[in-house]
Amino acid sequence: MERLIQHDHGIYQVKTPVPFPLRYVNSYLLEDGSDGYVLIDPGLHNKETKEHWNQILAAMSISLHSIHKIIVTHHHPDHYGISGWFQQQTSAPVYMLEKAYESTMSFRKIDRARERLSSFYLEEGTPVDFTKELDKNFFSFDQLVSPHPEVTILNKQETLRIGERHYRLLETAGHASGHLCLYEPNEKIIFCADHVLQRITPNISYVPNGDDRNPLQSFIQDLQRLAKLDVVKAFPGHREPITNFSQRCEDIIQHHEERLHEMLESLNEPATTYDLCLQTFGTRLTTHQFRFAIGEVAAHLVYLVLRGDVKVERKNQVRYYSKIQ
Repeated sequence: MERLIQHDHGIYQVKTPVPFPLRYVNSYLLEDGSDGYVLIDPGLHNKETKEHWNQILAAMSISLHSIHKIIVTHHHPDHYGISGWFQQQTSAPVYMLEKAYESTMSFRKIDRARERLSSFYLEEGTPVDFTKELDKNFFSFDQLVSPHPEVTILNKQETLRIGERHYRLLETAGHASGHLCLYEPNEKIIFCADHVLQRITPNISYVPNGDDRNPLQSFIQDLQRLAKLDVVKAFPGHREPITNFSQRCEDIIQHHEERLHEMLESLNEPATTYDLCLQTFGTRLTTHQFRFAIGEVAAHLVYLVLRGDVKVERKNQVRYYSKIQ
């Protein structure tokens, strides 16, 4: 796998490894005039990532101190994790949207977040023993996001200048609260992070006590908004750059419409979110993958409930979903 790819516009795509089936997250280094580089989404904090970045910077013949701005598109560990370490090494400010910064509290106050998720899994029908495994998986991310950076909040009403380009800051919902896309209308490029991906679909999870009551609806609405942009090339958080951006947005919307239809048709009898997760994704998922899968099924069920197609009944403190006939 080629880990460093140079694109036009002074953009370097860096495939930063992660120990998950996705294999890598796309980090980006952007030339910022004669002042150095802007780093977007540096990856997880672990030994492998630090060794990776030492090799990448050596290959580019630049030093850590050439990085003078760090932008984190959202709070997920594979994007945010090593930003605090980079800040320690470079003294560079770390920029996020406000909601994304607030979402990092799930790691800064991890015990409270884990307790909330445990209750959610149990209420959605997850067996007690497996809930403990999911808890352990969530807690394992603590060291992968430490130390936490001092964050400078971006004003999404302003543009962000990088080199000679002025990027519009677009907040998009669904995948993560405060998720940031950077759009440059003159050269028609967008850094779309995890909102639009090539060949795979972003995870859209319901977060208990989160700030979005209907994340799938929010995600689709923002896909529709992004599809209207004039984009020649999109740089996503995973996989390869996208050259059919508007069509890819429409394809992802169609995927979720089909998933909603399939799920609704399977609810002739009451079922839990856990039941539907097994039905939809099977039993071969890792614990890490299952944590995202159950959140995604829950997001689809919330969408169907709020649309008026599905009802919820509680039995022994567990929620059961069924189609309204």
